[in-house]
Amino acid sequence: MPSLAKLSLRSSVAGCALLAAVPTTLLNALPAAAGTSYQIQCQETGKPCRETETLLPLRVLPRPSASIFKSKDSAPGNVAVENVPAFRPLFVFAREGVDYTDPTNPKGWYQVGGGEATPEGWMPAKDVMEWRQALVVAYTHPGVGREARHPVLMFDNQAALEQIALGKDRESEAGKIYEAVEKGEKPKSVVSIEPKRFADIEDNFYVLPVLDFKSVTKFDDETRLLQLAAAVPGKRSDETNQTTLGNAAYAQASAAKATLSGDAAKGLRVDIVFVMDLTGSMGPFVESTKTAITDLTRAITKDPMLKEAVRFGIVGYRDDLRVEPKLEFVSKNFTPTLLQDTDFVSVIDQQVRASAVSSDDYAEEGYAGVKTALNETAWTDGALRFMVMVGDASAHEPGHKQSTTRLSAAELRHMANDQHVSVFSVHLKAQRYAKDHPKAEEQFSTLANNPGTSAPALFSFDADKPDEYATVVKQISSQLSELVDAARKGREVVPDTLSESATVLSSASSTAGAPAGGDAELKDEGWNPEARQKELLGPQADRPEVKEQAQKINEVAAAALINYLGGDTVRDLTFWAMDRDLIDPRKKALDVRVLVSKTELNDLIGALQKVTDALSTAEVAQLEFFTALQSVMAQTTTGTPIDFEKAQKLSQTELMPKWIEKLPYRSAIMEMNNATYEALTPDERVTLEQSLQSKLQYYVEVNANVDAWKVLDGRGADTAKVYALPLDALP
Repeated sequence: MPSLAKLSLRSSVAGCALLAAVPTTLLNALPAAAGTSYQIQCQETGKPCRETETLLPLRVLPRPSASIFKSKDSAPGNVAVENVPAFRPLFVFAREGVDYTDPTNPKGWYQVGGGEATPEGWMPAKDVMEWRQALVVAYTHPGVGREARHPVLMFDNQAALEQIALGKDRESEAGKIYEAVEKGEKPKSVVSIEPKRFADIEDNFYVLPVLDFKSVTKFDDETRLLQLAAAVPGKRSDETNQTTLGNAAYAQASAAKATLSGDAAKGLRVDIVFVMDLTGSMGPFVESTKTAITDLTRAITKDPMLKEAVRFGIVGYRDDLRVEPKLEFVSKNFTPTLLQDTDFVSVIDQQVRASAVSSDDYAEEGYAGVKTALNETAWTDGALRFMVMVGDASAHEPGHKQSTTRLSAAELRHMANDQHVSVFSVHLKAQRYAKDHPKAEEQFSTLANNPGTSAPALFSFDADKPDEYATVVKQISSQLSELVDAARKGREVVPDTLSESATVLSSASSTAGAPAGGDAELKDEGWNPEARQKELLGPQADRPEVKEQAQKINEVAAAALINYLGGDTVRDLTFWAMDRDLIDPRKKALDVRVLVSKTELNDLIGALQKVTDALSTAEVAQLEFFTALQSVMAQTTTGTPIDFEKAQKLSQTELMPKWIEKLPYRSAIMEMNNATYEALTPDERVTLEQSLQSKLQYYVEVNANVDAWKVLDGRGADTAKVYALPLDALP
């Protein structure tokens, strides 16, 4: 088993590099020692082996064409399970005689099973690879248009990858490989390539375990060369469907671009949910929204096909009722079931209004509105999902007395990603509150930082110009509606082209299914999006800034289409790849994640709650950090005191779960002690506590999201479900 090389991840929190709240360094794993258990516990019969330091269950990845045997005998008549799916993780229940002295011919046996409950038999050490630390990677969104990244190239050995990635002619040599693949050729040492159709780990769950990696410092940002295995639960390869470039069918399929056409186009639906500040200052904009949506429905209702395919919703937010009960609600979903155009207009006309009562401060509970929209909306299955966040003030950050969600914009963005909700932010700037603008702008930008786009989908307007705001509301709703109309009328839409266009019309690369007369006949039949947008927007349609807004809207729609169209990934092979675009290393291609079970996440929730309580106690009572932590632990546990002579930092208190303490990454919060806490300024302490509180609440939200949890192996119990937690979501 190869040892892991160093892997660094840079970040900072609270303006203090020492106290980063996200991982900063992946450390060396312990090398496999010949003939030893190298800190693996396998004492309990019928229970999975666990790594001594992390207490994570030990798993192995079967090699292709391997079998499980009834006993430690590989005779043909002793087979229990033939042709085990390659690289699909199996739990280890016992290790006997394992010896990696000769890495090409390991000795010994593993007792394995698909779930944690019961072993199924034995596999020779030569037929499996140990997979520790639960580290996997996920493909990043490939992007659209000029900002799109290149597909991941997969090499059969490390040296071949290094020759390209670290060579003087990297860009040229990588370009030649891509050109060869496009021609249907198989370049030397390149075993496969990531398909152009995006495989999203949230929808089409796959496992790309990290077996080995090496950091390189050639580029401005730290880059990693990764050895990965590939597996897709429930699917496996055979001689006819291998996902390699040696398979002509796969090579051809992998080169196919994502294009909206056929059944996928005819079944396209769109959900558009407005999340609006409904405090008193927003009165004019509430009315502008009503007018804009009413104007839009006049166009939609003319076409029954379009009317049926577009659904609307609205969520209002105000502020914490504990401060001002007369505000009536913190957040309210007026449309838990999304509505067609005319029904939606009736709801906003009759029910949606700005409050006549002022809140306690300028900031509002915008995060509550976003959370309500995400969690309490019956989003249409299979639809493109969009949220339009509208407000004139910043939101209360976690830790603020009026924060009801304890979430930050970053964690809400994670939640939106999990549910495939694209966000447009509309920030209305009142000059008298100019001091709030930078904070609100940062929050709105984070929420609107949609995967695959070149910049946040943020629109900022002078609060004294509600007409300009109304224009962008009409644009967002009408352009998304026209996209559905184009698809349903048989036009082929290419996301890359759409992302660079200001109209849906110019995004169509063909007229598949269109009348024989082409575009002219489509327009004669009533399909003329340019004319309809000009009718809707009036003279403003030709203004340069309005066209820029249109292009930004189309880019978000194009990125969402990439997700909608989806695709499969490689499976049942091992390979080396770079975690960044080989031609443009500025672009990330692979994100490192850690697979956690519900038990492991619950352990983290309990421990992190104690840490945040200790930070709060230390601040309020003016205590040293460890003293406050000991006080919190005494109230929630047996009160075993911390031995300060041994525990010089948080990681040595045995409070945090062992699996996170010993994972091969380092978070500086684990280095916290009295001295580092004392060195923080008051503002840094507040920011640190807010960050941890937000992550804690995010874990709670993930735990409750049934759809987020995936089964690694269909034979495993429900308790074996895992979630691929991004490393930047760890404390």
